[in-house]
Amino acid sequence: MADTPDYQSAEYGGRLRTMWQYVDTLLGGSFAMQEAKTDMLPQFPAESDAAYADRLEQSTFDNDYAATLDAIVGAVLRKPVKLSQTVPAQIVTDAEDIDLAGTHMDVFNHRLLRKGIHYGAAYVLVDMPSVPVAQRGTLDAAQSKQLNLRPYWTLYAGPQVHTRPRYVFINGKATLQQIVFREVDSVPEGAFGEVEVVRYRVWRLPVEAISNRQYVVTGPVEWELWEEQDGDADFTGKKTTKTVLVDNGQLDPRKFSRIPVAPFIANPDPDDERQNGGPTLYDLGRLCVKDYVQQSDHESNLHICSSPIPFTVNLKPAEEDSAQQAWGKTTILDCEAGGMVAYAEPAGTGLQAMERQLTKNKEQIRRMGFESLLLEGSAVVTTATEQLLRAGKRASRLSQITQALKDCLELALQFSALWYGLGDDAGGEVEMGITGEELILSPAALATLRQQAVDKMLSIRTLLSVEKRGGLLADTLDEEDELTRIEEEQRRLAPPPVVPAQTPPVREMQARQ
Repeated sequence: MADTPDYQSAEYGGRLRTMWQYVDTLLGGSFAMQEAKTDMLPQFPAESDAAYADRLEQSTFDNDYAATLDAIVGAVLRKPVKLSQTVPAQIVTDAEDIDLAGTHMDVFNHRLLRKGIHYGAAYVLVDMPSVPVAQRGTLDAAQSKQLNLRPYWTLYAGPQVHTRPRYVFINGKATLQQIVFREVDSVPEGAFGEVEVVRYRVWRLPVEAISNRQYVVTGPVEWELWEEQDGDADFTGKKTTKTVLVDNGQLDPRKFSRIPVAPFIANPDPDDERQNGGPTLYDLGRLCVKDYVQQSDHESNLHICSSPIPFTVNLKPAEEDSAQQAWGKTTILDCEAGGMVAYAEPAGTGLQAMERQLTKNKEQIRRMGFESLLLEGSAVVTTATEQLLRAGKRASRLSQITQALKDCLELALQFSALWYGLGDDAGGEVEMGITGEELILSPAALATLRQQAVDKMLSIRTLLSVEKRGGLLADTLDEEDELTRIEEEQRRLAPPPVVPAQTPPVREMQARQ
């Protein structure tokens, strides 16, 4: 029976943890990939340790994974999320420093979306700074403002949720009943040193089970802070650790009836949409590793095939020391009868095939990554039905991620409003700068629109507006100014007009006759 929050469910300590470590290595770039050694770049069966170490040292990682992740985040948040007029004024002010660490809400949203897509989920805890016991109930508004006693947001990535969040049904609605965040903090030690401290922050809604999987709330929302501390040495003399409760408290039940945590589930579990299904781009990451391995192998083969290898036949024993030296124009090796000195030049017949494979890898990465979620790739779609199905799948995936982010932010705003005592549904709404549907623009559709503009079936102004909304043109582009520039370019580049030959007047022609 687990009585301390350091307990970890099998899924979080196994499958999800392995997947998170995998994509974290990818996000770390070439250095992290090289540090992972055989986990990311396998050693060939007959390859010596020295040869592998050299190949590992020379390996490079394009990091298409990070580029794709940043491209998706940049596209979704190309236009910042806006707070609507329904958001209370004090929360609008808080957005300038949403986490009490100087982070503007736009930057916070970017980090939230990036971590959520990378790990499959991220969470926003809306908390309030603790008031010293001696000052509780004695602070006025000015003193509270000076002490920053106002709601603030804390971002937790998927792996920081230590175990599977627990949901129960209350009044027929799935409600977060318990969640445990694991924090690793560096605290000062001595004049210049520091030491890591592991803490577990527990949030719990006390409930009691009744019939038909239903629960009722039995008390106010509780929070606990646990800390890993040194324990007694075991029988071998090795130090042990113990997890100790260091602080706890309750929220005002007049304000809160649920845990103030807003989840952003970018990649829901197929069996439970409230749970994290793992990194959103995990399959893309596997393909990036495949490309990394094959590219390393190809570069190694290029090195071998591009450098002729010297060899000798029937070299005299007295010349063996010379053969180990660098070859040059002044080096003469003496061979026995029938011997020879020559160079072996590998044909490299498989190099072109590998180059084609690497090109194919990049195409697959492009289709599986950015374009699979945002823009349709260049793959041929044979039927109209197939095109509609593919576009619908991309739109629904993007719409799900965008809507999940919107829901998370609005729930966090609602918790901020509850901390201010403004009541339920007082947090207001947010307006997403761009929707998932606006980012779906296939090359075929774009070509059709441009042809319609050429055929005068669509105005240039409308075409520019569609391309700008789809992210192909800058947001700052003004359609009217662009049309003016187009007209000026057309006049400047137009060929000079042809002046027709002048025909003599009729009277002049008659006079000549």
